[in-house]
Amino acid sequence: MKHVFFTFFVALLSLTLNAQICDPLCTPDESCVENFEGNGMICPVDLPVAMQNVYYDETVTVIPPKNFEGYSLIGAIRIDEVNNLPEGVTWCKSQDIFNVTTPLTRYCAQLKGTPTTPGNYQLSLKITPYLNFFGTLVEQSPVYDDTSLLIVVLPYIEPPVADFIGNPTTVQEGQQVSFEDLSSNEPTSWLWTFDGGNPPTSDLPNPTVTYATDGIYNVSLTVANEGGEHSVTKEGYITVTPLSAPPVANFVGNPTTVVVGGTVSFTDLSTNNPTSWEWIFDGGDPASSPDQNPTVTYNTAGIYTVKLTATNVDGSDTKTITNYITVVEDGSLTADFTVDKTIIEAGDTVNFTDQSIGAVTSWNWEFIGGNPFASTDQNPSVVYEIAGVYDVKLTVSDGTNTSEKIKSAYITVSEPLVADFVGNPTSVEIGGTVVFTDQSTGGVTSWNWQFPGGNPATSILPNPSVVYSTEGTYDVTLTVGNGANQDEEVKTGYITVIPSGIEGTEFDFVKIYPNPAHDNIVVEAQGLETVSIIDVLGKVVYTKTTNSDKEFINVSKLQKANYFIKVKTNSREIVKTISVK
Repeated sequence: MKHVFFTFFVALLSLTLNAQICDPLCTPDESCVENFEGNGMICPVDLPVAMQNVYYDETVTVIPPKNFEGYSLIGAIRIDEVNNLPEGVTWCKSQDIFNVTTPLTRYCAQLKGTPTTPGNYQLSLKITPYLNFFGTLVEQSPVYDDTSLLIVVLPYIEPPVADFIGNPTTVQEGQQVSFEDLSSNEPTSWLWTFDGGNPPTSDLPNPTVTYATDGIYNVSLTVANEGGEHSVTKEGYITVTPLSAPPVANFVGNPTTVVVGGTVSFTDLSTNNPTSWEWIFDGGDPASSPDQNPTVTYNTAGIYTVKLTATNVDGSDTKTITNYITVVEDGSLTADFTVDKTIIEAGDTVNFTDQSIGAVTSWNWEFIGGNPFASTDQNPSVVYEIAGVYDVKLTVSDGTNTSEKIKSAYITVSEPLVADFVGNPTSVEIGGTVVFTDQSTGGVTSWNWQFPGGNPATSILPNPSVVYSTEGTYDVTLTVGNGANQDEEVKTGYITVIPSGIEGTEFDFVKIYPNPAHDNIVVEAQGLETVSIIDVLGKVVYTKTTNSDKEFINVSKLQKANYFIKVKTNSREIVKTISVK
């Protein structure tokens, strides 16, 4: 707030009064004070902006002046006219004569009505002063005062009509939907609400949202500009289905060599949660089974194939192992073996277990790619140092006869599992997106990401995209697996999220800083004419006309929120977003 001097010049022309007494009476602002004693004051200097065809109602507080050129002492004033009002706006006052008193008495006038024509209206007053002669008020000739009061009437702006589209509208758990604003009449702010989404809200015009849980969800959008706001809700708009993952069939039988009449226990090792199983056992009893882990009897010597089809709601998969089960006559010498694991990392150890049938007295193992390369132990342990796929051979003897078993491509050795990743970029503004890329080695088959502060907060994708909506510094964790082992990489303080708008940013011809602001905002521009601050609903909460190239704006009394700041110079105009914290 700044003071307004009443500067008076004697006028010979007398005009008809154009004011009435307010009904109901207006209420003056008791916080209005003089900056210089005796010169009077009109508060506020900066009147709120008006909108074409929108009702305007503002109160002005007046402290009458005690002194001005040509008069030694003023006892009272009477405001006769307020000139250059916008068409459609009238005024009234709290009483006919404003007396000069000690202590000060504050009076008020009201400006109200519906302005019809946009423009800048600099107000002037016609005032009749009264001198105080020994307690008697003596009317003097009217004078005119060119005040700094300005009413800015902005053109009427058509309110927006909210509309949007999402693509796709049916997704699986963990997938993203890209929303696009289709609202008409040029909205300047957006407020989205995403039931079941992450983030749950957004102020971006075209946000991307992740849905983690299956269900059917509503989406709402409220848009606003200086003309007003409009909302739309699309019910049941997003359908999220469970993550689609057909089974990957796998199984093991134990033992894989039996004598006639022996039994084999089969264990389902299928992944992705199958819900039904269909086994086929050549030569077995039963010949088929719907059980998850069946037991089968083999009554006839031979070598037999086993087949498993695993199914869930997303599909099915079949695994067939040819010549998997060997059935021998009682007393026969038959080589066979098993291991504790067939998929390992380089440097890991595999423990072999002999399952041969007969009166075995010696064992001769050959481990291509292993260390040792060969062994005569019954149950050896072997280290594999180099990635690859390797055969294993076992020859057994009972002193008279021998039997040989070769399992081709039996041991799979991968590079050591090492989790690693990069994010791009690692520093973003609020609402920015980081794209993460997996750089792990070791035959990775599964990923588990943790994104504190991010959206989504977790992911099982190899290369996810994450939105960060809150200022701060955040860790990122990636755990990878290859079916045999896991490894974890944690990058501490890896992602930095900064406020939208950078302090001191220069927008071509104007500087606005700091942003966010707490107490004051500085606007610098050559030829600066007006600065306005507008809330997200389109209401002008501050405006100032100036001929300075640098303005300091006190925003400490504004609510903590995002606003639009409109800066006009003698050659250009911009609208930017600012944040008051």
